[in-house]
Amino acid sequence: MCSMWTYALSAGPLKGLLLRYLLRGRTLPEMSEHNAVRLGLILRLTPGIPYALQNIILGSIGMRFRDYLLVSIPTTSLWTACFVITGGAIFKGQLGWAITGIVILIVVILATRMWSRKNPADVG
Repeated sequence: MCSMWTYALSAGPLKGLLLRYLLRGRTLPEMSEHNAVRLGLILRLTPGIPYALQNIILGSIGMRFRDYLLVSIPTTSLWTACFVITGGAIFKGQLGWAITGIVILIVVILATRMWSRKNPADVG
């Protein structure tokens, strides 16, 4: 729910304020729906980018809400499942499940890197 609020605020009432203060007069390139989805996937699958910042970026670029949900729900679910499996297994001392969770995380990271190299982001 919170992610939808940050998206809705950055796509709606706060969009002008965000663009004015963050871009300082520069303009965002026009994005097609396909490029917005690609950027959303890259943001969601790249580890280390704060989640709230991802929501603000996706709302500010004008990504449609349907596309936002279609990108966000599966990718966030995958990351969450991997971390829960790994963390729970570590605390319970179940080495097999911990290794499984870590392997899935590594596969997701490697697949993201391979996909981004194969499909260079032409965002604009």
